[in-house]
Amino acid sequence: MGGLSILWDPRATLEAVRDAPGRPWLAPLLIVVLVGAAATSFHFVRMDVSAQLLEQMAANLPEGQEDALDKMEGMIGFIAAFTMVAAYVGPVIWLLAMGFVAWLMSKVFGGSGSFTQGLAVAALAQMPQVYAGVLTVPVSLLRATPPGLQDLQSLLRVHPAAFSDLAATDPLFALSSAFGLFALWSLAMAIAGTSIVFDIKPWQSALGWTLLKVSGTAMAVAGAMAGAAAGGVS
Repeated sequence: MGGLSILWDPRATLEAVRDAPGRPWLAPLLIVVLVGAAATSFHFVRMDVSAQLLEQMAANLPEGQEDALDKMEGMIGFIAAFTMVAAYVGPVIWLLAMGFVAWLMSKVFGGSGSFTQGLAVAALAQMPQVYAGVLTVPVSLLRATPPGLQDLQSLLRVHPAAFSDLAATDPLFALSSAFGLFALWSLAMAIAGTSIVFDIKPWQSALGWTLLKVSGTAMAVAGAMAGAAAGGVS
């Protein structure tokens, strides 16, 4: 099933990655990348990315700096292009980084396995996020108007802040979204995958991934706080 079975039979899927020769990473990696790109493209074609970004920038401008908006308008095409490219390339870089972390963790804790198996673990751990991305398509179609860039982050109400009126740039929103349903599901898959595929103790895998999760969340919240301070967002 190309790794989709991780959603309903995770142990058997991960044991197959551990025992299978060849390229157990290829099918799940392609699914994560291609399905994710398809969902991203669906949302991008239904919105004006440049207008969305310009609106966000205007809303975040500190008082007395409204003149800076004119300069932003001249750069908005480049910024929009960069944003769209990052939306496609970012997940690939993230998968490679996660694969390396899984492999490195196995070395630290005395496990055995290859980087490609770590890449398989990373891709399989992202399957819940693929499922979430697919779900955003029908949810988006049910709305009266297409969601904007910030709306996409609360389209699936799977964490507390998604039910509030907090902006997606708010630090509390960043903290809440890091521990949403699909994010925690992916974390559990990464913990189980690293333990099973690399034959390390579950607590060791849990310790490594939890520390990484907490560190990443702290950085996201700090970034949101810095953005709020710079832009005057409350």
